[in-house]
Amino acid sequence: MIISTLLLLASSALAVSEPELTGDWAGWAYLDDGSDFPMRLHWRQTEEELTGTWDIPPNRLSGLALDGITWEAPRIRFSHRLSGSLLFDFEGALDEAERTIAGTFRTSDGRAGQFQVHRSDVPLPGVDPDSYASLEGLWAIGENRRLKMTPRFWGEMVCFDTGTGRVGYLFPTSASTFVLGAARYVPSPTSAELTLKRDEAGEVTELSFREPGEEPIVAERVVLREEAVQFENTGVTLSGTLLHPSSSGRRAAIVYVGGSDWTTRDVVRERAELLASLGLSVLIYDRRGSGESAGEQNVPFRVTAEDARAAVRMLRKRDDIDPRRIGIYGTSRGGWIAPLAAAGHPEIAFLMLIVAPAVSPAEQETSRRLDLLRSQGASKETVAEAAKLLQSVWEHGRGGITAPEYRRVLERIEARGWTEILEPPAEADHEEWRWITWNMFHDPLPILQRLECPVLAIYGSADRVVAPEINEPLMIDALKKNENATVKVIPGADHGFGLVEEGVRFHQRHGEAPGVWPTIARWLRLHDLR
Repeated sequence: MIISTLLLLASSALAVSEPELTGDWAGWAYLDDGSDFPMRLHWRQTEEELTGTWDIPPNRLSGLALDGITWEAPRIRFSHRLSGSLLFDFEGALDEAERTIAGTFRTSDGRAGQFQVHRSDVPLPGVDPDSYASLEGLWAIGENRRLKMTPRFWGEMVCFDTGTGRVGYLFPTSASTFVLGAARYVPSPTSAELTLKRDEAGEVTELSFREPGEEPIVAERVVLREEAVQFENTGVTLSGTLLHPSSSGRRAAIVYVGGSDWTTRDVVRERAELLASLGLSVLIYDRRGSGESAGEQNVPFRVTAEDARAAVRMLRKRDDIDPRRIGIYGTSRGGWIAPLAAAGHPEIAFLMLIVAPAVSPAEQETSRRLDLLRSQGASKETVAEAAKLLQSVWEHGRGGITAPEYRRVLERIEARGWTEILEPPAEADHEEWRWITWNMFHDPLPILQRLECPVLAIYGSADRVVAPEINEPLMIDALKKNENATVKVIPGADHGFGLVEEGVRFHQRHGEAPGVWPTIARWLRLHDLR
């Protein structure tokens, strides 16, 4: 009995295999100086030795032979001298449970960083990204779902799936087949497989999309037309681009009003193209005083609202636009502008308010900046002190305190080390005061209460810029008499509808929170705007 037990233990020990390293791996490198880049590793084991190669996609370098390989499971060391000069020296460990190799690296010019690569369940051969560059653009899967293909500067294609919110790089498994992985640059497990068909010139003509356990779906390319347009308001000419779907006949249309980062039309183009792909014409334009639009950039909200109404008037004159179905899409700061443009103006048929504040800019900015302070562990007393200082800042905008008093407020803010968090204008006569005086005390609630057209208002549950716990109940109450108002909070979404994942590195992120675009698509269909 003892002998048989010993034999059993011995045979079990012999059956324990060496941790498996061979295969293809994809991931990311993060330098301590803040820069980063994607990377891939390919390991091959022969009877004689372990060999490996390294790919650096942004440099279009692949098959770089690795030297100094030391593999003592689970530890691995390897290096490569790039272009005969710059040495990269890696040291890491295999985690079989997590299916990763992670560790640190140093370069011969004194830089250092960390890396993490993930095992791929399928081979990842080197495929020239130029060979599938014509995949770029929008593809429709059914009525509501879109795939947005966008190349990075080095050619690799990023896919945004509006149905799931997932953003991921396409990993070629051959010249015409690709996989999407579990996250942005994590190749496995596979979330979808894509197959391309090309014409004689090599251009992609068809895309087949298959999720695990599902039948393939043929996605149809969405072709958008662009048209340069101009319109005027109070003698100022504004320039823009009208995006049209391929459908014929009179269509609904949207005037896109962006947030605080909106200057030129290209800032809002990506979301506008997604809207247009749903069957509407979408007008994007350079904000007053930016790009090809004339006028002063720093103006009261009412002037920007009048510009949006002027855009609506221009669209109403077109034969290809249905004048009864023209609305405004206002996001973030644009969420103050769009209701101001629509209230009392029945020619504006609907509003889409995306992370729109339901409080004044002073209240919203106070909330945002104090939330930053809380995130650093500030006490209630500290936050209360900062709130009083911010109130003094806004009061100077009203003319409530003098320039010498404001300078004393600045000194207190600086002494507390809060200048970067509270962001007060640096001078008592700074140009920013004009905007503050015009707009900081705008109360949106009376405007929202006057709206009679259909309204869709969307917030993100994880938004720390326009906090939903403050703004959603106010928006619901302001629109309570509007029978065609819908207010929705998207779980997990931040201010840009990105999916908030604490502690997750860039290459592991999933993209947008699910539910954003399906909500928009359904609402547009419900109100006969597609």
